[in-house]
Amino acid sequence: MTTKQLNFEIEVIAVEGWFPTAAPARQSLHPGESATVDVTFRVVGDFDGQLWLSTASVPDGVSVAFSASPVLVNEIVTLTVTTSAAIVAGLYTLTIDITDEPPVV
Repeated sequence: MTTKQLNFEIEVIAVEGWFPTAAPARQSLHPGESATVDVTFRVVGDFDGQLWLSTASVPDGVSVAFSASPVLVNEIVTLTVTTSAAIVAGLYTLTIDITDEPPVV
């Protein structure tokens, strides 16, 4: 008898809203290099407004730039991440805040 398994992930989403995804979700690079990530938004319902992106936490030795902010939900935003030549090797988490309201200045 042979038994096989199929593993998969599902995402249960709210009835309405917008949901960001990043591709690729993980990058490997050397000190002093840059990498780009495309951020897209899936919309459920009738949301057609703008979204504002900002960095919530950026590790020392890392800089981040967005191709645009605010953006419309049907646009692709390119995130460019650059590391300094002096950054220590390791795994770093970069958190991006995305909101459907303009930032308070």
